Amino acid sequence: MLNHTKVLWLLLIAVTPLLSEAQERAATVEIRPAAPSHFPDWKLDFRDGGFDLKTPDGQFIGLEGANGSVEINGKLFSLNNARLVSSKETSTAYGPGQRVEYAFPEINCRWIWNFVPSRDGLEILTTLKNTGRTVLTVENWNVVSLSKAQGGRFTLGTDPGNGRFFRWHTWDMRVELLNSDNGNHSSENICLLFDPSTKRSFMSAFTTMDRMRCSHSLRYSPGEGIEEYKATCRFGKYDLRPKQELVSEKLNISFQTDPYKALENWVNVIYRDKKPVLADLPPVGLSGAAWIDGWNEHEGGYAEVSIENIKAFRNKLKGFDADIFRISTLNSLKDGIPGNWKKANERHFSFTNGYENFIRELDKYGFKAGVWVSPFWFAGEADGVLESNRKNLLRDRAGAVMSQRLNWSENRDDTTRISRLTKYWLDGTHPNTEAYLKDVFTYNRKIGVRFYMLDFLDVPGNSRLHDPSKTPLEAAGSILKMIRKTAGDDTHLQTAVSSTPAYGGIINAARVGRDYGESRPLQGQGTPLSDWGNAMYVLNDHHYANTHYLVQNAAASYFTHRKLYINDINFFTIDKPVPLEHARITTTMFGLCGSPLLFDDDFRRIDSERLRMAKLCLPRTKGWPTPVDLFDNVYPDNYSRYLKLPVLTSWGSYQLLAVFNHDDTAYSAELDFAKLGLDTQKPYCIYEFWTEEYCGTYKERFGYSIPPKSCRLFRIFENREHPWLLSTDMHIQQGAVEVKNLQWDPNRMRLSGTATRPVGETGNLFFLMPRKMRVVDNKGLWLLKELEDYKVIIRKEIRFTKEEEDFEIFFEPWEERKYVPGHLMRNATVEEWLEHVRKQQKPGDTRIFD
Repeated sequence: MLNHTKVLWLLLIAVTPLLSEAQERAATVEIRPAAPSHFPDWKLDFRDGGFDLKTPDGQFIGLEGANGSVEINGKLFSLNNARLVSSKETSTAYGPGQRVEYAFPEINCRWIWNFVPSRDGLEILTTLKNTGRTVLTVENWNVVSLSKAQGGRFTLGTDPGNGRFFRWHTWDMRVELLNSDNGNHSSENICLLFDPSTKRSFMSAFTTMDRMRCSHSLRYSPGEGIEEYKATCRFGKYDLRPKQELVSEKLNISFQTDPYKALENWVNVIYRDKKPVLADLPPVGLSGAAWIDGWNEHEGGYAEVSIENIKAFRNKLKGFDADIFRISTLNSLKDGIPGNWKKANERHFSFTNGYENFIRELDKYGFKAGVWVSPFWFAGEADGVLESNRKNLLRDRAGAVMSQRLNWSENRDDTTRISRLTKYWLDGTHPNTEAYLKDVFTYNRKIGVRFYMLDFLDVPGNSRLHDPSKTPLEAAGSILKMIRKTAGDDTHLQTAVSSTPAYGGIINAARVGRDYGESRPLQGQGTPLSDWGNAMYVLNDHHYANTHYLVQNAAASYFTHRKLYINDINFFTIDKPVPLEHARITTTMFGLCGSPLLFDDDFRRIDSERLRMAKLCLPRTKGWPTPVDLFDNVYPDNYSRYLKLPVLTSWGSYQLLAVFNHDDTAYSAELDFAKLGLDTQKPYCIYEFWTEEYCGTYKERFGYSIPPKSCRLFRIFENREHPWLLSTDMHIQQGAVEVKNLQWDPNRMRLSGTATRPVGETGNLFFLMPRKMRVVDNKGLWLLKELEDYKVIIRKEIRFTKEEEDFEIFFEPWEERKYVPGHLMRNATVEEWLEHVRKQQKPGDTRIFD
């Protein structure tokens, strides 16, 4: 009989070739897409401890020697040092996949890789399995990592320093050169690289994000190229118990051509999975706090002033839809303290005999109440909240209750109450937390709250949860799901700081920009919060009224709108003394973007012209403009300047293009029709909204100078041989919502249609008439000839005595006067004059004269 030693030796002899064979198979396995697609072809090769993923030509973009690493028990373990256990082919809907299993030699832990072809690339799902008898503490899981120092290689064209890195940082989104910021780049959720020379894109993106915070980091140097890349799942410290498995979020890697399509393809995957149900149009409401110091109440009690503002709002915006009144947080919460969710500052509501009566009063004016809540934490100074939640407070790894000084303004001289408060977090996996929050949100629903700004939605990663099988992000999701269930599907849930795609399908909207348009009370006796002391509103701050960040964040977030949630750009504040160009940028952005709209001006005394500008954003629309130059004008030397919004109506189509200049000098803008998706063989008429200027009719491109610190909004439509709509001054989108129908009758030479606006409103329609026509009856019309091309601009005023007003203009052919006025050109015909104008054109000018 064989003894134990001989048996072990025989087993080792028998198994060794199998392990060698497994390693050899892993080193030679190749996976390609199952079928041709519009994405660039790719192939996956296994090598010891890692893989190569690149396009077959191998010249443009690719990873070689990629692997993974994870921190376990405080030590980093890499697949470079792991032992291959098995490698086998799997069957998938998109062709063969591969399951590869490794073992870390120092601990009882397996790393299992599943590679699955997807419709647009390769999906990677990683599993950690504890095969031992003791708990393993896992953190900082790099599901894919590549290091040049360890033999890896990341190829990005022939000039990687000029490559573009899409950076997703909440509220600070942009595209940046790899050669910027000392080559250190990071992004949440997705890593998108674009090589402008080869027109190739590399997209590495997590397609599930419900349990772990996902991020990417990349390091580049001019001498070494891309030295390091990591795709990371973070969840604090997680105790992986014996026999337990921890599965990563799914990571999808693809090679694409169009970087915009790469972003859109990614979000469509999330959309198909979460299927968010969103309102047809975003909500509209009033906050009205920018110029009213509701805390110190110099103008009267908060409730009294708010009711006055509401009445003025309803009177001056009569007929426009709005149904939310966002109540001031500092005034609604007792002492302005987060956590006093069911206790109000009743002294501010004496005019209505209490806070709850104030909400009932709102209903009389057609408003539902909206409030701010931080659902994951509260201040320990709130009445009785700390005591009632002792059991379900979030604790650190040692079991101690986690707390932190709030220090709201991050200003060491700040002595306001909120900055002296102590912050405590709720454990979202504890049943007492559910009971507590259910009580809060049931109360709010009962008194009429139907709108929430849910803020500061991060959970400390170094915490220990009541349910150790959950991650902090899962705990957060549980809280939001409970809120959704309690608040009701008819309640609008909107998130702010630390939102994530994980909340898609639960929330309605998410902030994609900073605290734009927000105000603060004046410093005074007992003021809970005062950022600027002797003023309520501020310009040129990074957060509150910075138009540069407003535009950049909205541009770089365009693809998430109505896919993950409704994008929100926060408050609308434009009344004087806000500079005119600043107000125009705000109005342009809210008018083009289908964001929720909360007016923060005081409508009791708003300037009449600024009131007219506010109306330009009503009614709301649902779309979102697309950046034209997101991957062309990039950080650090430039920024995205062009936002386009195609408009399709029942009576025709046109395109809106906003161009922004945040510089101190003028910017020479070029409207390239090819980049705008327009037919370069066709002529297009161009109108600028803010200067109310017909710019001419052009082919291929159009140049325009944008003044410093301003924006310009162009309406571009295909040239017609008959009169047609040039613009309106009733809405930023210039026809999309206020022109119900429009038609040209060639037999009767009649242009007719219907305009719609609330009763009592007045607005203008502008039409463009070819030079060889004239109106039959000019009554009620303003006619202006533009001598550059001899076309005529027609203004027609519409006074809305009813919500829909019909209009019609009759035309007839007109034989032009043979000669132009002599002071223009002596004894010259119209054709000679136009030829003279053509000859005066500067090189590159593409204006046409038909």
